[in-house]
Amino acid sequence: MYADVENKSCSPHEFSTIEEAILYYETLVEHLGADFALVDKNKNILCVTKKALSNHIEKKDAIGKNFFEVFSHLRDIGFDETMDRVMESKKPYIDLYAKHTTVTGLSGYFHRKFLPIELPDLGTCIIAMIENVNEHRLAELHAHESEFRYQRLIETMSLISFRLDATGRFTYVNNASLGIFEWSPAEIVGTSLVQYLHPDDVGTFWRVFWHVVNHDQRFGTVENRIVTRTGIVKHIRWNIHPVYDNEGKIIGSQGVGEDITSAREVMQNLQEGYGKYKGFFNALPVPVCIVSKDDKIMSANRSMCKMIGYSQKEMRNKTIFDILPIDHLDESTKLWTRLKERGGIPRKRFVFMRKDKAKVVVMLNGVRFGDYLMLISERIGRTS
Repeated sequence: MYADVENKSCSPHEFSTIEEAILYYETLVEHLGADFALVDKNKNILCVTKKALSNHIEKKDAIGKNFFEVFSHLRDIGFDETMDRVMESKKPYIDLYAKHTTVTGLSGYFHRKFLPIELPDLGTCIIAMIENVNEHRLAELHAHESEFRYQRLIETMSLISFRLDATGRFTYVNNASLGIFEWSPAEIVGTSLVQYLHPDDVGTFWRVFWHVVNHDQRFGTVENRIVTRTGIVKHIRWNIHPVYDNEGKIIGSQGVGEDITSAREVMQNLQEGYGKYKGFFNALPVPVCIVSKDDKIMSANRSMCKMIGYSQKEMRNKTIFDILPIDHLDESTKLWTRLKERGGIPRKRFVFMRKDKAKVVVMLNGVRFGDYLMLISERIGRTS
């Protein structure tokens, strides 16, 4: 990667003698502390920094010598031709992120800069400067690699990775859009997310987007429906973060979208089934509760609530661990984990904790169906 800079050759100061010019540049280069040399049109060194020289060459011995006698390794990587080009055109030449080895054997990424200047009696001379940017470049490449791996991971998980500008238009979307929206990234970029949303859900999305973009809300989550290219309605959960420019101003949002249609359908079927059989469920003489895979109590029948002293409403706001005694927690957690992993457990002794902190001993059967577990209890005792 390189750049031709259009500025004409120039000198920052007007010098009356060449000695005055050389003294100025010697002082300048030592303050810069860079790999730096100033050469005349014959490529003889007028001044040079100690840092640019190998350990066995003194600065006084390098002055007046041909640049390529001192830095012979640079001729093989095009320095000679580049200097000729700059001398002839009198235009600066900058080689960005070039792989380079210094005279001391240090290898890495460097910016190589060739700047023409006009000096009294000598005419066009060239400043040759080599700037070590290896750490910066490696960090940049690592960031690109991390971003690439992140995008691969997102696509493997079938998540939509996206960026929106401040008006809600796509500036980027990954290939997962084809499987979810049924539109390719090329077709989506430049369009507004709103045009894919179900008309009844536009307001809920815009409320979250507005808070993220206009009120610097660091994180926003919203679930809504989209309509695909073929008219299929899907449920999407969006996680949205603000995007900032170099000055810290919010210029849009970015994040991921997850297709949760299947999960919503399972939940809807469960809710519909529960509604249909709610009377039967509540009338069961044995204590029964249904718990999700993330440990939340979804429902408990009357017998279960009576046994541990909570109302059905109170039970729906708890997790399974809220109704376990602390001194039985390790044992109960192992049993609960085994139930989730194996999909069921035979009759096992188990202890619940009532609302009044009393313990209730039961024989417990557990059965998993889908993402939910049904716990059926047979009370065998109670301890204070």
